[in-house]
Amino acid sequence: AERLHQVLDQQHPPELRAMVRIEDVNPESDPALLRKIANYLFKEGVPFQVSLIPIYRDPASQKDVPLSERPALVRAIRRMVSKGGTIVLHGATHQHRGISGDDYEFWDDVAGTPISGLDEDLTDQRVRRALAECFRCGVYPLAWETPHYSASANDYRIFARYFDTFNDRVMSA
Repeated sequence: AERLHQVLDQQHPPELRAMVRIEDVNPESDPALLRKIANYLFKEGVPFQVSLIPIYRDPASQKDVPLSERPALVRAIRRMVSKGGTIVLHGATHQHRGISGDDYEFWDDVAGTPISGLDEDLTDQRVRRALAECFRCGVYPLAWETPHYSASANDYRIFARYFDTFNDRVMSA
């Protein structure tokens, strides 16, 4: 956007803006580190976003950990909000085949298509489960970020039922 002013030969005061997002925070994240990050950003006057995965899942070890089972982490996330953080819901588990955070949730990256069998009802259930887990912990997401920015048009319609703000590069396919 800054270059457009140069191309059009428009004078304007320079602006330096960035978005700071703490990515893939999940029930296995370190609460002490998150508090340290929040304190630093607050001290520097930097607003930030917390990209939250409320349910950690590792299919190989059959590990399934909801945020509500990590009270120290819940306190750290709530502290982040008190220090200027905005919660962005980053899927329910942010995983399909692999572990949370490393995998897609609404897209089959191998086939390059929506996940087979993931219909509107299942997508809606995932979003509702994620929100319920957040609400159970007193954590209130204000925006949505699709895991790996990949989902079908139908999935995006479901997400829009719950959010009007997205951190996304929406697919055009």
